[in-house]
Amino acid sequence: MQAELSELQASLAHLQHLLQSRKLEEAEQVSKNMLSRWPSATPLLMLSARLQQMLGDFDEMLNLAERAQRVEPNNLTVRFQVLEYRIYCGQFRQVLSELSKLESRVGTDANVWRQISQLYTSCGKHQEAFRAIARAHNLAKRDANLLFNYSSSLIALGRLDEAEKGLEQLIQMSPHDYPAYMNRTSLRKQTEESNHIQELHRVLQQPFRHAGGEAQICYALGKEYEDLKRSEEAFSHYQRGASARRKLLSYRVEADVQLMDRMVKVFDEDLLKTTRADFSSAGPIFVMGLPRSGTTLVDRILASHSDIESLGEINDFALALVRTAKAGTDKHKILEAAPKMDLRLLGERYQESTAGRGNKAKFLVDKTPLNYLYLGLIHLALPNARIIYVRRNPMDVCFAMYKTLFLMGYPFSYSFEDLAQYYAAFDRLMRHWQKVLPDRFLTIDYEHLVAEQEAVSRQLLDYCGLDWDENCLDFHTNSSASATASAAQVRQPIYRSSVDRWKLYETQLEPLKIRLLELGVSV
Repeated sequence: MQAELSELQASLAHLQHLLQSRKLEEAEQVSKNMLSRWPSATPLLMLSARLQQMLGDFDEMLNLAERAQRVEPNNLTVRFQVLEYRIYCGQFRQVLSELSKLESRVGTDANVWRQISQLYTSCGKHQEAFRAIARAHNLAKRDANLLFNYSSSLIALGRLDEAEKGLEQLIQMSPHDYPAYMNRTSLRKQTEESNHIQELHRVLQQPFRHAGGEAQICYALGKEYEDLKRSEEAFSHYQRGASARRKLLSYRVEADVQLMDRMVKVFDEDLLKTTRADFSSAGPIFVMGLPRSGTTLVDRILASHSDIESLGEINDFALALVRTAKAGTDKHKILEAAPKMDLRLLGERYQESTAGRGNKAKFLVDKTPLNYLYLGLIHLALPNARIIYVRRNPMDVCFAMYKTLFLMGYPFSYSFEDLAQYYAAFDRLMRHWQKVLPDRFLTIDYEHLVAEQEAVSRQLLDYCGLDWDENCLDFHTNSSASATASAAQVRQPIYRSSVDRWKLYETQLEPLKIRLLELGVSV
């Protein structure tokens, strides 16, 4: 028995090493052999599920995890992992039902409440997530991670004063919690009388306890200096922060450029004309565009209408695509599989996923910026979808991305060369969509929206087939949650100060402007 256990542990270590080395084909064969020998070993079932996740076979991933749960029905670690995998498969209805049951049995384990909160957040249920993280925080007041999550949840709900108090408390408790400084800075416009510049400089002069700290403090300083209209100091700190962040990333912009250029070739007129838009029934509303282009503003205007709810930034379409393509998680391989994909199944899976989130409105908004990569597939799989593309001045949107430290994603935003190459490829892709699908989506210019809010808001609602609603002009009073990089800004009325903002930094941004022009972008 002991020898058998030792052999299983050694085999698990070998399989784990193969996963870490991304030798996935070899790992899959090893996993199959091990499962035939140890079909009820929970660690093996869960590791094999992780392998299937990496391979993009979400159905088999969930199947293996559920087998583990049947072996150990009281294992909470397995149970939470199964719920996470259900989210990958778009089974939000089941996840929300299970979380509701779990809440009545949890008791006083703060870590379990934290995990419940994270899963609610993944389901877009921010009120429920706050309730759970508040329970966790009350059970462990001195836990810095819980206090950070509690404050982040308050930000998403627009309770900014309470969030600021929580972050101040966290910084006192844990001075090396660098994200707390950045979140605190984002909550309001700093003034000469009230800012954190001296404190942030003291932190910047000390050795950093973990990778990423330098970038977080530099971005916080950049934003505070920008609030005070000290543009030279602001830019120097943004630049230092972006450089520090870029050094931590193993990213090649060429791969993204190749993907977008390949999309132009694959999604030609012949492929796209196989489906016609059909607005005879209510479909999803997609709001897409580069991050910091105004997508959140458009989303909030729409979501203030009585017949519309926003799902926020979700991965439902991308996950349904991976699940349906069965070509792994590599975007290039998924692209190759796209023309032969079961498009009806893709659309059904997306709609089942979003319907399971429990929203009751007639129209739902998916404002995931990167959906512009999938615009052709959205057209083919969801002929009743409304698609809104938000466009912004190239220099303004590139600089806005450059001075944002994203929680995840958008690795191209931390160097001028990456930004210029990515933007040029993005511009080519969007021009292609406009050429081959000229009447399929509505293009909104950010500058026009902030100058003529009511006229453009009416245009948006007319495109969606909806009557005018005065609440759309007062979108900033909408109390619904926002978990985007604009979470604090959405609580403010429209302002025009972001139009041509790049010109305040014209000298520093000249290399970016030159590179964009070299790549054929009109600036």
